[in-house]
Amino acid sequence: MPAIDRIIPRRLVVNGLAVFGGEAATRLTTLAMALIVARRFGADALGQYGYAVALTSILLLVPDFGLHMQAVRELATTPSRLGRVLGMMYALKSCLAIAVIVFVLTLGFLGGSDRTRRNLLFILLLRLLFQTFSQGIMSVFKAHEQMHYIAVQQSINALFTFAWAGIALLTHAHLETMVLALIVGQVAETWMGWRLLRANFIKGIPLEIRWLDLKPMVLAAAPIGAAAVLQALHLRLDVLILSRYVPNRELGNFQAAASFLVVTYLGASLGMTVLFPRLSRELREDRGSAVRSVEGILKYAILLATCGSSLVWLGAPQLLRLTYGSDLGGATGALRIVAGALPLVLLNSILFYVFVALDRPVVYFSALVVGIIGGGLLGMILSARFGATGAAWADVVREGMVSSIFLSNLAWGKCAPRAGRCLSRVLAAGIVLAAAAVAFHRWVDAGFPWPAIWLLIVLTGSVLGLGLPGREDWRPVITEDSL
Repeated sequence: MPAIDRIIPRRLVVNGLAVFGGEAATRLTTLAMALIVARRFGADALGQYGYAVALTSILLLVPDFGLHMQAVRELATTPSRLGRVLGMMYALKSCLAIAVIVFVLTLGFLGGSDRTRRNLLFILLLRLLFQTFSQGIMSVFKAHEQMHYIAVQQSINALFTFAWAGIALLTHAHLETMVLALIVGQVAETWMGWRLLRANFIKGIPLEIRWLDLKPMVLAAAPIGAAAVLQALHLRLDVLILSRYVPNRELGNFQAAASFLVVTYLGASLGMTVLFPRLSRELREDRGSAVRSVEGILKYAILLATCGSSLVWLGAPQLLRLTYGSDLGGATGALRIVAGALPLVLLNSILFYVFVALDRPVVYFSALVVGIIGGGLLGMILSARFGATGAAWADVVREGMVSSIFLSNLAWGKCAPRAGRCLSRVLAAGIVLAAAAVAFHRWVDAGFPWPAIWLLIVLTGSVLGLGLPGREDWRPVITEDSL
């Protein structure tokens, strides 16, 4: 163990396993529910469920609105303010949650005639309310670096969710009854978090609400909250736009393909959550070490993403059949196009955290806004004309827009400029290829393997420009003072 501790510090291992294990358990419930819905109820039901998940995942960020990060910052430096910070955070959350409830109820009753979609939206709204208050509790655990409590919460969530889902499967329950499993798991998670919080942190400490302190807290949390909302909208924009132009069955097929984008984003975000504290300190104190860390992360990320994306492109029919069942075979074409966007999603997720650590809000806000506006307009045009295939193309172009902003700022900045210039050239080659594919879209209809050519360009360009990743590329990231 001492030898291992010298290579990978114990605290990094504990926090990393807690973050990955707990988050993976919770994310697995939402993904597993999508798989159950697809296999048990078919592509139409997956389209209805996917729309509700996409919308509520964005709305979840409204009552959160950066309050968790602000609470972690304040409690990490002044733990004695726990009662006041928690009280004010929950007061603000309650006000924002009421606004979300009014919006969803209005949208549900006035936004369409699909009763099942509306019922699923209301079910996931109830889950959202418990989830946002549970995440407020988790912010206290994060501030005190007690990540194992979060893992306990989320493991309880997964246990109760899968138990309910198993019973629903055995009893051949309806779709809405099946999805209720997510509420059962979320209630159990929130209850467990509250018990842990009372027993270990706020025993005998009253919650305080000082209305004069609410405004400074909102102003401090607003930039983080706005960025989080934009990031969620950026990730789910394709499903929301496509839902206006295609029936539930085609939307379900696209949801199956787009889930690979979501999984890639979540994996990158979880990894950067573990590495973010160290990276932030390095960028403030030791710029040379920070450059090596960022380049090392990018080398491994690009290699992993291109290899994984190639496997997704090659095995798209088998992957869909294995995960979602034979009813989702129509998603093969969209998934093969989406495979070309996976390296860009991973790259953008990493660089978002890098520019947050650099305290460059103009960069990451402009990247997200350009991606949402440009990608949204393109998505509406292509989705209306080509359906799910057009939405997949729009995903690739949208991620390329965001990457171009991130990489240009990386290339002209002081943090890993060599990596920025190299990957900018790779992206430029990809843009030429994408433009040709759009101009001659018959290539795609005929099965022309342009995503595979793009992945080969990414892999070759990054290896020639940055070199193959080695042991020296990951050691700076996980040295003794990583966390």
